[in-house]
Amino acid sequence: MSDATAPRSASAATSSHKPEKSRKAEKPFMEQLAERSRNSFLRMCKRLKPMELLTEEYDVLTMRNPPRLLWWGIPITNEILTKYAKKRGFWRDEPDMSAMERLLWAEWDCTLFLRHLTKYRPLELRYPYSLEYSWVVGIYSSYRVQDEELTPAQEDKLIRVLKRELEVDTEPIWFFDQENCDEEYLDILAARQAKEIRKRKAERKALAKSSASASASGSSAPAPTPGPSAPPLTPNL
Repeated sequence: MSDATAPRSASAATSSHKPEKSRKAEKPFMEQLAERSRNSFLRMCKRLKPMELLTEEYDVLTMRNPPRLLWWGIPITNEILTKYAKKRGFWRDEPDMSAMERLLWAEWDCTLFLRHLTKYRPLELRYPYSLEYSWVVGIYSSYRVQDEELTPAQEDKLIRVLKRELEVDTEPIWFFDQENCDEEYLDILAARQAKEIRKRKAERKALAKSSASASASGSSAPAPTPGPSAPPLTPNL
């Protein structure tokens, strides 16, 4: 070997023969996706906490852009939903069904039964942002509460029925829905707002017309003659 091709040092000679460091094994794509989804869910639960009263910033009637969707209702866990479905005979034990499929069928059947039990109130089983609960038996959504709100007596009766039926003692509270908005209701709301805008325009137009006719009739009428002036006040002497 010539000096031109000889390595400059022993370390250089050995470094060329070092095995490559094995890369850290990456997780399968589906595991990565599930982990990202879980982390995103945890962040949202931390940021969107349940509230006892609906604040003005989530009032759909006063916001230019649709705010986040919330549901006011009784929170329950998967265990409570499973227990209730079994009590009412709705639980499906088909061997080819996954646990998630069983829960989704239980959600569907229990929702229909609870609506029937409460004289067809538009109840919904929704997915809340919560680390403690998996479902909320929604009584009102923040988009529809102005149209569907019950009287205090009716509301108390409905809550008593639901708590007794589900065998829970938790009180209703506002939860953020994992589905961000109610698109169907936004269409209804847009039509209602457009109708209100047309009504206000018609009222302003009628008022302007009435004012114009009043001013025109006032200008053609003769000027009123001044009445007798009152005598000046004199001190009692």
